[in-house]
Amino acid sequence: MTKRFPEFWNLIGKSKPSFVNQKIPPDNSIERDSKTINLVNSHLFQEKRIANINQKKSRICNLCRVSYPLNKDYFGHTPKGNFRFQCRQCMNQRTKKWSQKNPESVNLRSKKRKRNIGNWKPSNEFVRSLYFEQNGICPLCGEKMKKEYLNRDYCQVEHLFPVSRGGTNKPSNLVLAHRKCNQEKSDKDIKEYFLWRRKVGLPLPKVISEKLRKVFNQ
Repeated sequence: MTKRFPEFWNLIGKSKPSFVNQKIPPDNSIERDSKTINLVNSHLFQEKRIANINQKKSRICNLCRVSYPLNKDYFGHTPKGNFRFQCRQCMNQRTKKWSQKNPESVNLRSKKRKRNIGNWKPSNEFVRSLYFEQNGICPLCGEKMKKEYLNRDYCQVEHLFPVSRGGTNKPSNLVLAHRKCNQEKSDKDIKEYFLWRRKVGLPLPKVISEKLRKVFNQ
């Protein structure tokens, strides 16, 4: 038979403290820290992978499987500033199909926009006046706009401060811009848009117009 030795507390003639029987909870901080590190590393890896993808000179569209130069003429940007994996032509076709299948959502969107800007529509004379006022330069990207393509498919009147955020139809808030630049800007104000361009590595206009300077100083 094995000998049973008395406990230490009996030998010294004292009672066992209550904390001795308490179970120490396991330390999960190391496991949590390792999970956090792995999560951060995975995000960094994804960002680095996307950055490497965006540095390529061409891309094959996921839908039509046609290879195009990797620039804003052929591919739009995601909200995070990365190039999409579908070309602009395929994206336009998808948008048209979605609009045909969801007419109620399209009507709600158009009604909301009408409430914000009313029935105002820029005339051809106003579009031409903006073109000559800007010397034919798009104020969002700084590139030349072709005079022979002064139509809605190529150029659009853009609100420097979005209508959805309280912008007005006053001439001081209106510029003529490339349709692609207008779509990239979306509901950003001009300051946010230029910060976004810098973040995604797109060049800023070399010359800032007086109209934009006034908006920046507000």
